[in-house]
Amino acid sequence: MFLIKDLKWLSVIAEKSRLGIRLQKPAKSGVPERSDDDLIAATVTLFQRHLGLSNITADSVKSCYRLGKYTEGRSRPIVVRFSNLSCRSSVWKDKTKLKGSSLVLHEFLTKSRQATFRAAREHFGIKNVWTSNGIVCIVTPDNSRERIVSIEELGKIVSKFPKASSVSSSANVDQLQSPKPLQSRPKRGKKNAK
Repeated sequence: MFLIKDLKWLSVIAEKSRLGIRLQKPAKSGVPERSDDDLIAATVTLFQRHLGLSNITADSVKSCYRLGKYTEGRSRPIVVRFSNLSCRSSVWKDKTKLKGSSLVLHEFLTKSRQATFRAAREHFGIKNVWTSNGIVCIVTPDNSRERIVSIEELGKIVSKFPKASSVSSSANVDQLQSPKPLQSRPKRGKKNAK
């Protein structure tokens, strides 16, 4: 019993550690790829042109890289790491200026937070769910605001506010809520010496 609690506690600490590093790096999607791409220059130009942020320069961006494997006809998201928090905050405040364009600016969440975020959006709707500093924020049907970090917390909120029109979304939350048990590798059998 104590071992299970300790494992859950350690996984929460590891999740917070990974998320802390990722929050310094917002991701942006919809930027077309070119083979001669200088990502830092392209990112700075995008922030200056589309967001009107003239204070963002090449020195404001510590690093840039694309996620995933290249596939023809599809642009990969770009992860941007800023040199200081004030630059990240100014970009984050002005990201609403990108509405209506093909560009999207979002937080670079861990896999479990991303799963929680998607399940919450599926259940409560796109306009009622967003992330802020890695925390999933939800406006429930009674107009209260909930802040969650795990799929278990989402399960509790979904049980309070079941979605009458779609049973499948709550079923998805229940499936995500029960973690898979740890499986050990089967022991190797001894070779029979003949």
